[in-house]
Amino acid sequence: MSFEKQLLKFIDEYREINDGEMMPREIAGWLLQEKKCKPTKQEEIDILTRHVSRAMRGQFTIDPDGRKVRQKHAVRRKMENTDGSFTQQTFWHDIDLASPQFMYESFQQRRGSLADGAWQLDQDVTSYNKFHNKGAPLQIMLDFRDDVEERKMFLKPLNISEEDAEAIAAVEDDTE
Repeated sequence: MSFEKQLLKFIDEYREINDGEMMPREIAGWLLQEKKCKPTKQEEIDILTRHVSRAMRGQFTIDPDGRKVRQKHAVRRKMENTDGSFTQQTFWHDIDLASPQFMYESFQQRRGSLADGAWQLDQDVTSYNKFHNKGAPLQIMLDFRDDVEERKMFLKPLNISEEDAEAIAAVEDDTE
């Protein structure tokens, strides 16, 4: 049985003794407390890798026009292993140092992720409306043009000095 299937089995056990909404953190705590699973060294590295990636994903800077932008960007690539199999690896680079090709790949992959999320949302809403919703069908818009334009209107960049931009970024870092 795969690790994910084993986890789903444990989650079902958790559900039997805990009614209502579930939080992954509580389930993980229960799994450790009940000694149902313990991370291996590789899993510990994987966990720390996720934290490192999350930290890089969350690093923002203020550009010269006052826009808050990600400092670090990621590109996923399939890399061939010595045995001929492939592994997906993620490479990170700073926006001010990365090549245009790297940034294009990163932006295209992020756009693809948004499209994947929108497609899955449509599948979920359609299925919910058909098989579970007793009321009027839920309607969810998948055209984000108005959302993007609205954010542009309300989050207009400021013409600020580099020192002020750094001060704003430092304050935002402290509040997050």
